[in-house]
Amino acid sequence: MKAKLFTLVLSLTLTACASNNTPGDYRIVVDKEKMKKIEQASMSSPHSIKTVWVNPPRKKVKID
Repeated sequence: MKAKLFTLVLSLTLTACASNNTPGDYRIVVDKEKMKKIEQASMSSPHSIKTVWVNPPRKKVKID
């Protein structure tokens, strides 16, 4: 019983830390320039490669 309670408390604590979305000076956006470069490189490759973005590259952008 104590082990289950400990596991529950630990998982809730770690989840709370991971989802900390406090507003700051930066915003995370998809890095479209990097995506374009990678897709162009895959098209010019001698091998036929199709890029499927599951987790697209992201970058921090300063908020004005």
